[in-house]
Amino acid sequence: MQHGFVSYVQGGEKRFAVPARIMGGVEGNPLLLFYHFFKIALYSIALHVRQAGIWGFPGAVLRSILVFASAVSIIWRPILDELMP
Repeated sequence: MQHGFVSYVQGGEKRFAVPARIMGGVEGNPLLLFYHFFKIALYSIALHVRQAGIWGFPGAVLRSILVFASAVSIIWRPILDELMP
């Protein structure tokens, strides 16, 4: 997921601005954090699949599942904290 994040923010100012404001504490909307977090996770998955080619596709699917599971394991607690009154 780190490679996906770095690749994502290198995509230009538009991709960099909002995650930078979130990490800097300027943007306070927690739903925006979750949106970009999973957007970057899905972008990372797409990178795995694109780089794998035909023969590496089964391995890329497994890595994609692991990336998504890792993203969920990182963000589930803050999601629950935001949803609970």
